[in-house]
Amino acid sequence: MSIPVLIVLLVTVQDVPWLDQLAAASARWSAARPASYEYTIALSGFDWSVPLRCSVAPTGVRVEEVPQPRHDQREWTPAMERVFVRYCVIENLFAMTERHLKLRIADVVRGVDHRAPVVAKYDERLGFPTDVFIDPANMVADDELVLKVSGFVVIR
Repeated sequence: MSIPVLIVLLVTVQDVPWLDQLAAASARWSAARPASYEYTIALSGFDWSVPLRCSVAPTGVRVEEVPQPRHDQREWTPAMERVFVRYCVIENLFAMTERHLKLRIADVVRGVDHRAPVVAKYDERLGFPTDVFIDPANMVADDELVLKVSGFVVIR
């Protein structure tokens, strides 16, 4: 019976500071969240990268791909917009980060430590995530997701 408590304490020492940082950043965002804002988010994995320009306003969310030179010459489609628009709402970035942190903690408690720690950094003033690194399966190559937010502007 004391072993599960010990495991929970070990998880707390390693992973709960990330949850505490997430909660503090989320509280800053909730307190200061502007009604309208724009930012660029670079999503990347092993061999792909998609830079997006996001605009959020009371009237809705708009996402567009930032033009960049590339070899595949794929066209930006409505289907791609539906997939990527979720990354344009800051609350969704918090939710995704929290979900992966909690999955890691649950795995460690169950004795299945196959997820790498989620690493996240937050804007000091407004609290939104600026850098997030997620590796869902430590032993699987090339499944990492990196999110980098830049150019955040409050729209008046």
